[in-house]
Amino acid sequence: MLAAGRRRRPQIPQVEAQFGLVVEDLEGRFCGAVVGCDKGAVTLEDRYGKRRVFPLNPAAFLLEGRPVTLIRPATARPPVPARPTRTASGSPPSRPGGTTATCAATPGPSVPTTVRSS
Repeated sequence: MLAAGRRRRPQIPQVEAQFGLVVEDLEGRFCGAVVGCDKGAVTLEDRYGKRRVFPLNPAAFLLEGRPVTLIRPATARPPVPARPTRTASGSPPSRPGGTTATCAATPGPSVPTTVRSS
């Protein structure tokens, strides 16, 4: 009869420590975004740029006020942006060789020479 009245511990969700995820340590002393994740630790950066490293212990962080366990993400690095289709000025980016087709085919300036006979 006593076993039926027992409460089970609430299940602590596991959340991947994705780059940019904002969490707070369990004690509420540091709040910041995930900027790095190693094998057993996560690096958080607060809004002032201060960074701290915390171990990946069970239920060691708060996400939206609720305890969570951070785990290593499948990719521990920030996502690499795709190659831009336009540069900041709006022109297409150069080819991997460094020149565009129009520049390579354009001949240099020709200067007419005049020959004077005396």
